[in-house]
Amino acid sequence: MDFLRYTRDLNIRLAQLNNVDLGYELGENKASSGVPRASLESLGLISASPSLLALYEHVGSVSAPDLWNGIFLLPAEDAHAKHGRTLPSSWRKPNGDTASVFVFGTDGGGNMLSIDDRETVWFLPLGEMRNGVYHEGKRAVTRLGTMEEFLHALLKDIEKFVEGDREHPFIGRLMST
Repeated sequence: MDFLRYTRDLNIRLAQLNNVDLGYELGENKASSGVPRASLESLGLISASPSLLALYEHVGSVSAPDLWNGIFLLPAEDAHAKHGRTLPSSWRKPNGDTASVFVFGTDGGGNMLSIDDRETVWFLPLGEMRNGVYHEGKRAVTRLGTMEEFLHALLKDIEKFVEGDREHPFIGRLMST
């Protein structure tokens, strides 16, 4: 993935989002700078998924409070500090299997974005968490693809939202329903 191009396009789209008239005062829709690899190593994130490390190295975090219910890609330090504490470190599937996950994003309603050890990004809807384990609630967990597929979908979501295309199958709409 060409992260230099992606971060440029992301910043352009977020700037466009900041100029949309939604009938209320907008929050600050922005992306932060990437985090040096040494900082990620000091957090112990070096053993995390390669695509998550690439995200943190090149994009850092994203705050898009005005994209549907809001989408937030957490700063590496925050995600690491909350891992297994206030954010789950694993997900108990309906069939009883457990998968390791790392939550790297949230929305304004308690839903989460996570990546598993097979590099798959998952939408975890609001549900119960016990001892660092997420338990699926009434709404099903949804596969969002690879990190690259997710990031491209996020970029397309911002573009379509800015254009006023409310028929687009937004990730944010999935998260806010």
